[in-house]
Amino acid sequence: MGGRGSSGVPLIDRLSKVAEKAFEKAEPEKRNVFISFDHRDASTVNLLRGQAKAKNNELEFTDFSLKAPFNSERAEYIKSGLREKIRQASVVLIFISSHTHESHWVEWEAREGLALGKGVICVHQGDTPPAKMPAFVKALGLKVIPWKHELVTAEINNAAKNRE
Repeated sequence: MGGRGSSGVPLIDRLSKVAEKAFEKAEPEKRNVFISFDHRDASTVNLLRGQAKAKNNELEFTDFSLKAPFNSERAEYIKSGLREKIRQASVVLIFISSHTHESHWVEWEAREGLALGKGVICVHQGDTPPAKMPAFVKALGLKVIPWKHELVTAEINNAAKNRE
């Protein structure tokens, strides 16, 4: 019985056109990004995150700067909290610096992200990655890119879509 409007166009076709236009105008999907980094890089990461926010994009960063030793008495409690934050994220973004190879937490977060089915990508400041790349990056086959807003946004969206 598909009703027809006064224009003679089937109602379902008109509704589809309205839905398409509404979808085109909709805001882009927000991506919750868990950012992993060595605590010594907190100020650099905060600057980069601030630049991303200033560009009014669809990324929301979640992070925890941990100073607790990886093998501390509180490690399991900390891991359970981190695991939940990673589970809620679309993607795990790892900031690679000259300190990262020393961080057991960053490696654990990368492995946990993969175990939870999340896209995991690595970023570095500047045009070239640090000389001392963490061994887990190669072992896990993680992509490493420079922190350039448009590139990072595209990679995050790609990594999230590939895991949905």
